[in-house]
Amino acid sequence: LCGTRYREHIREGLVGETVDRTFEIRMLQKDGGSLAVDLRIRPVSGGHACIMHDVTPMRKLKTDLRRAHQQQEVIEPFMKSLAGLLDPLRIAETSLEKLVRELGFEGGAVLLFRNGNGTLAASHGLSEKASSVLCSQSPGEGVPAYMAKTLEPVVTAVASYPAFLPLRALWEGEGY
Repeated sequence: LCGTRYREHIREGLVGETVDRTFEIRMLQKDGGSLAVDLRIRPVSGGHACIMHDVTPMRKLKTDLRRAHQQQEVIEPFMKSLAGLLDPLRIAETSLEKLVRELGFEGGAVLLFRNGNGTLAASHGLSEKASSVLCSQSPGEGVPAYMAKTLEPVVTAVASYPAFLPLRALWEGEGY
């Protein structure tokens, strides 16, 4: 079962052995290439049996797995930081800040609607009192009710504040 090239090596390694032994060897193929082989030698009555097993596919799988783990180690922190950027509240805060600045407004708020309920997600430049009032309004009144019905943003200044929306006095009293 073993080529002449390995017989002496095996014989020397097995003198007096009574247990299985495994060697890793490289074998030459007919086309001139080499093949990584596990050679297992097992004592049997009257001698030893040799079993050879090509380990090339297993090595490739191990290499591919190692490479995948290395790529995951690089990608995982990036994905975690990206997930933080995709947080709706963080997007709302960042977007609001930029919009308020670009539009020349003094302040603004972002209300997020889930299951019909509006929640103050972010505010920029609003007083504590104005933010508190927005948070305390029920979904059926004021700005949250208007937005829930129309599903449109409310972009307004106090001077052009719609008469049908309550709390104009709050905004005027807060200096907006």
